[in-house]
Amino acid sequence: KNSPTLSSLTGQTSGFTSATLSYDGTKMYVHWDGPGSDNKTYQINLSTPWDTASASLEGYISDPTDEFWTGFTLNKEGTKVYSRPAGTSSIQYRNLSTANDLRTKSAVIFNVTLPQAAYAAGHFIDEDETLILIADRSNSTAGKIHKYLFNTPGDLAGGLTFNSTITIQTLPNYTG
Repeated sequence: KNSPTLSSLTGQTSGFTSATLSYDGTKMYVHWDGPGSDNKTYQINLSTPWDTASASLEGYISDPTDEFWTGFTLNKEGTKVYSRPAGTSSIQYRNLSTANDLRTKSAVIFNVTLPQAAYAAGHFIDEDETLILIADRSNSTAGKIHKYLFNTPGDLAGGLTFNSTITIQTLPNYTG
């Protein structure tokens, strides 16, 4: 199949920093890190789930603080969005009044600082909202993955408990 060209994204060949999909595969979100604070997260409908050839642009949200720069995660129902603002050691969540529609996001509901995770580089939350894996790129010699457990599933306000860390050594640059 041919890939569609999304006219609103044509010409924006650099600055894309992350892509996320909804659990059901009907929405794709792409973050564009524009000049200055002109950052946007585009919401793309996939009329055939998981098939990017069926993509059509629904719209975008402005993201002047780079909240979604390292990506974000939606809960399974699509009613919550978890994000890690760029350059921070925190994770926060917002409610969505329409499932899987970032354009209906609320103000930040709760924000938690994660002392082990110095610099946001992405995260994953399991479908039961019982654990969070945080990618940390705090230095140039090794990356880390931190595991936190929700004290109450899906509730950041209930707190998180640090569980473990794995360290991934950086590989030398490939020159071949």
